[in-house]
Amino acid sequence: MEELVKYSIVIPVFQAREYIHASVTQVVKAMDAIGQPYEILLVDDNSSDGTWDALQQVKSRFNNVRIISLSKNVGQTPATMAGAQLAKGAFIITLDDDLQHPPEEIPKLIAAFNSNEVDAVFGDPEIRYHPNKQHPILVAIGKFMFHYVYLRPYRKLNFFTTFRLFRADLLRVNGGPWSHLFFIWQLHPARAMHVPTKHIARRQGQSNHTLIKLIRHFAPFLWYFLLRSVWALQVLLLVVAAGFYINQYRLENIDLSQGRSILVLALVTIVVKFAIVAVLKRMERMNFTFKEG
Repeated sequence: MEELVKYSIVIPVFQAREYIHASVTQVVKAMDAIGQPYEILLVDDNSSDGTWDALQQVKSRFNNVRIISLSKNVGQTPATMAGAQLAKGAFIITLDDDLQHPPEEIPKLIAAFNSNEVDAVFGDPEIRYHPNKQHPILVAIGKFMFHYVYLRPYRKLNFFTTFRLFRADLLRVNGGPWSHLFFIWQLHPARAMHVPTKHIARRQGQSNHTLIKLIRHFAPFLWYFLLRSVWALQVLLLVVAAGFYINQYRLENIDLSQGRSILVLALVTIVVKFAIVAVLKRMERMNFTFKEG
C-alpha cells in the first residue's frame, strides 16, 4: 500500500543547473529529520541552461523527488502553482530554488501550524538579504499599497514571502495558477499567521527578477485592487443617487434628469467591473502546459 504523503515541497526552478542538486540535498536532509512522509516537486520553468537534465539526475538519486516541465517560461508564481496542483500532500510548503530561506527553518512553520488554528503560515524573514536588490522603488510602492491601503486587515502578514505552508485543499477550493495570490482573501485574518524565520545571502547564481517579471507578478494584484476600487466607487455613486432622489421626494420636486449623470457613472462602473472580472478569469486560465518527467 502506498504511503500517504503529508508534506509536498514545491520548488520552482529556473536556470539552476549549477546548484539545484545541492539545494535538493539540503531539503531532503531537513525533511528526513522531520520524520514525516513527504515529496519534493521541482518545477522547471522552461530553463535554457540544461536545468532539466540536472533535474533528471536529481530524480534518479532521490526516490521521493518528482520533476515537472513547463511548455514555456511563465514566471515564479504560475510555476509554483502548477507544482502545487500536482502535489499529493495534505500540506504544501513552497521554497525558492536558491534556498535563501533555509529548509532547516521548515519545522518552525510546522510547529506554528500545529500550535494554532490556522490554514496558512508564512515565513517572515527577520533580516532580508538582498544586497543587489533590483527595482526597490517599485517594490516599496507595491508593499505600501498592498499592506496599508488595500490589504490593511492583513498588514501584519508577510504573505508575499515565497516561504510558506498551507493546506492543500485551499487550492482545490479556489483553483487556478494565481490562486495563491487570492486565497489569502478567502481567509479571515485569524486563519493565517507568520513566524520569524532566517533568510541567508544567495550563495550561487543571481536573481532572475527583471522589471518585466516583477510587473507580471504584481499584475493580478493590481487588477484585483482596481476591481475593489471600482466596486467601492459604484456603491458610493448609487448611495449618492439614492440620497439625491430621496431628498427630491421629500421636497416634492422629483426631476429624474437632474441625477442622470450619477446613474450613468454608476452604470459605467458596473460595465468596468465585469470587464475586470473577465481579465482576472483569463489570468486564472493556464496558457501553458506541463508534464511530469
